Amino acid sequence: MDGAECLGCSTCLDRCQMNAVSLNDEGLAEVNPDRCIGCGLCVTTCPSGAMKLSPKAENQLRVPPASTAEQMMRLLQTRGLLNYEV
Repeated sequence: MDGAECLGCSTCLDRCQMNAVSLNDEGLAEVNPDRCIGCGLCVTTCPSGAMKLSPKAENQLRVPPASTAEQMMRLLQTRGLLNYEV
């Protein structure tokens, strides 16, 4: 996100399905990286080109589970219902 180019039009707010974009006190768009999934919908509709996709830091990347079974095992682990590693 380039704040200098943002027009404050709020088009990106309407396009973001994850509610990752909000307007700050100056009326400019800000992206919450914890909510952003990198779909690019805000980028493709930004009239000024202020919205840009950039890679997350290596420590913030999440690897999706390879199967439904692995996903369920991860859920059980995070909820403390399973005591061994996948």
